[in-house]
Amino acid sequence: MSTGVYAEQRHQALKLANAVRIDRARLKRRIKAGEITAAQVILDPPSAALGWAVVDVLVAQRQWGAVKARRLLRSVEIGEHRAVGSLTNRQRTDLAGRLRQR
Repeated sequence: MSTGVYAEQRHQALKLANAVRIDRARLKRRIKAGEITAAQVILDPPSAALGWAVVDVLVAQRQWGAVKARRLLRSVEIGEHRAVGSLTNRQRTDLAGRLRQR
């Protein structure tokens, strides 16, 4: 493989990774501000949230820390590092329902 092709592919990969990080940071700010709820992100995740760990979505909420998030995830039997995009419909519904109860 040519060095130029490798450099271009690497540049494109870095550009994509930066765009995803920026989108996730915006989403995190929106959750913290209350513009969108974590339950909404879990039920209908935007593309930037598909690879995001579920625990990170929960911790983005005001007054939520890692311990509170882990307890909730344990109660619905979801691993904290599970990606939002890999949740089943039942898991999404259960988790969103528990979030709305709080």
